[in-house]
Amino acid sequence: MDRVEAVIARLDAPARSSNVPRRCSVEITRLSNASLSATRSSAVKTTYGEPCLHHYRNLAQKQWDKHVGESQEVSFKTYFYILRPALAISWIRQIPDTPPPMNLYDLVKDQDLSPNLVGHIDRLLVSKSKTKEMGRGQRIAIIDDFIHDQMAWATVVKKNEDGHDLMAEDNNC
Repeated sequence: MDRVEAVIARLDAPARSSNVPRRCSVEITRLSNASLSATRSSAVKTTYGEPCLHHYRNLAQKQWDKHVGESQEVSFKTYFYILRPALAISWIRQIPDTPPPMNLYDLVKDQDLSPNLVGHIDRLLVSKSKTKEMGRGQRIAIIDDFIHDQMAWATVVKKNEDGHDLMAEDNNC
C-alpha cells in the first residue's frame, strides 16, 4: 500500500463507536463517496510527477544553501539532507511513473547510478549506521556534482502546460 492509499484507507475507515471515549476535541466523521473521490483525485495529482519534482528541487536547494554553500568542509550528516532529494529527482528522471521510495537504500539500488557515486553513498551510509554524529570533512566532489546535476535538470524541466490548477478547480469537498 503506497502513501496515498494509506491516507485514503484511514479517511475511509468507519467512524468510532460513540461509546468509546474521545481523547481529542476533533470530531472524526466519515467522508462521503464524492468527497473521498475528490480527495483521492487531488492526492494523486499532487503527490506524483512535476509537483513532486519541484518539491525535491526546492528542498535540495534550500538544504544546500543552509548546510553547504561555499564551505569547503561539511558535516557528513548534512549530505543526507541534500542527497535524498537529489536521489529522488534522479528517480523521477529515470522512473517517472513511479513515486520515489522513502528508503534511501531502495532509492539507490533501483537506479542506474555510477558505481563510484554508489560507493561513496554506501560509505556514508555505513558511517551513519555506526555512529550518531558522523563528523566533518572535505566535501565529496562526486556527490556534489551529482546533487548539482539533479538540481540543474529539475530547474529546466518546464511545468506541464496541460497541468491542472488545483486552486481553480471547483472541488466541493
